[in-house]
Amino acid sequence: MLFDIFEYYEATLKNHNVKLEIDQIFSLHSISFENQEI
Repeated sequence: MLFDIFEYYEATLKNHNVKLEIDQIFSLHSISFENQEI
């Protein structure tokens, strides 16, 4: 079961569009964190 999950994530991370979405999510989070610190 765990092997299937890791295999799924590995295939997903290789997808460029998914990586872009993940990068955008982290960017949004970092922006919100910066706004909270100010």
